[in-house]
Amino acid sequence: MKNSKIEKFLSSAQINVKKEEITSLKNKGFVILRRNKSYWKELGIDLGEVKKIVEQEIIKSKKNNTNFEKDETYRYEKGTNRLSNILAKNIIFSSFIAVPDIVYCAKHVLGNDFQLSSMGMREPLKNYGYQGLHLDWKQRESQNSKFYQLTCFVLLDKVSKNNGPPRIIPKSHILLVDIKSTSREKSKRTKTDHEALEKNDKGSFPLCGNIGDIIIINVNAFHGGSTNLSGKRRRLIHIDYRQKSERPQVNHYTAIPKHLHNFFNNHQAYFLNLKKISSYQQAKRFAYNNRNNFFIRLLLKVRSLILGKPI
Repeated sequence: MKNSKIEKFLSSAQINVKKEEITSLKNKGFVILRRNKSYWKELGIDLGEVKKIVEQEIIKSKKNNTNFEKDETYRYEKGTNRLSNILAKNIIFSSFIAVPDIVYCAKHVLGNDFQLSSMGMREPLKNYGYQGLHLDWKQRESQNSKFYQLTCFVLLDKVSKNNGPPRIIPKSHILLVDIKSTSREKSKRTKTDHEALEKNDKGSFPLCGNIGDIIIINVNAFHGGSTNLSGKRRRLIHIDYRQKSERPQVNHYTAIPKHLHNFFNNHQAYFLNLKKISSYQQAKRFAYNNRNNFFIRLLLKVRSLILGKPI
């Protein structure tokens, strides 16, 4: 796609990503961009203030957890501080939507037609945080298939091997395409896939960094959270981009209150895709968000058998 809005955005932005960093992202499936607080201040982002707002939202979520029932983007995870749909919680997070270096990396993985799928915050507490290796979205059909999603972690605390770093299997976005069981749960994997993932997990790489660093992963690479052994704080903002041809995790048009829509600039609004979706797409989203319901699960199974593909 020539002269896309993403290309036009990048053409007027300052890009600090090195050629070897893009090579790492393409070949290994991840890259760590070393950035400090000064870098973020030049973008108009005060990480100290962001951390302060994150803490306020964590406290608020614990006091009023009934909000979770109204937030379709929320997924409870024991032993973590987890905030979902943070763009609806405070406008300060809008500055993370279109960070030039991140968008530039996303373009090299996803091409010129992608959107913001979701944005949140995750922090494992002491002795928690472990996740089985998984993909956040579906597996590719073959090595020639396009990649679906790219995820970025902006570190608000120093992340070391002892406080629950994300981990990844290098090159698994290419080499493990035959593993079709993408769940973090053993019960949802085939025996063969589970054994292969457990074996590969022995060679997983911990993604560590300092405050302000940006960890970027190709989500078709198998990854997962690690246990926070030390109990030291490990807050990070996760920013997920997904192909526009795929369903985003969050329907930002409805998830973000209408009175906030005008606060986003043109570039941010483009990535958010702030448009009302069709009734058909609404039905698909409702079915997906309620896929554990017996009747909906039955309908999805029938649909899958008829069409030969999942919803």
